[in-house]
Amino acid sequence: MYFGLAIFMDLSDSAYNTELILKLSVQVRCGLILISSGTFITLSQSMSVYYLFTVFWVVTVMNSINMLDNMDGIVTSVIIKRLRRG
Repeated sequence: MYFGLAIFMDLSDSAYNTELILKLSVQVRCGLILISSGTFITLSQSMSVYYLFTVFWVVTVMNSINMLDNMDGIVTSVIIKRLRRG
């Protein structure tokens, strides 16, 4: 379910340039799905810290991947422009 939701968000963001609040809510939801399945990052003795850091990590990683995806498009367009110019 987590991967399906993440892939759906990436595809819709690429196709429709979705709103920031929608992207963030889906990313937080993905983190909550991981937590509900028993997958979370353990750092201290507090469960709330586990949960907060897990959601933070998921949001950070998903945004990093999205930024790399955008960089591919930017780099490709620059290369194509340079090839056209000779």
